Amino acid sequence: MQGKQERSFSRWVEVANKLPSLTELHLGGCSLFGSFPSPSFVNFTSLAVIAINFNDFNSKFPEWLFKCQQPCIH
Repeated sequence: MQGKQERSFSRWVEVANKLPSLTELHLGGCSLFGSFPSPSFVNFTSLAVIAINFNDFNSKFPEWLFKCQQPCIH
């Protein structure tokens, strides 16, 4: 990924969805921007830890993010 696109949170979710065994996603302080994608586009079944602090999101954390099977949000 290059330029501004690499900082889009939706783009990183798209990439993470292609990794079904992903258990941790650390993106804190990466200057990510944008809003959270719809839960229909997200498959974090194996994800146990997601670190997305210190970024520039323009929306609130969605409910579905807290309802994942085993999320530990940082």
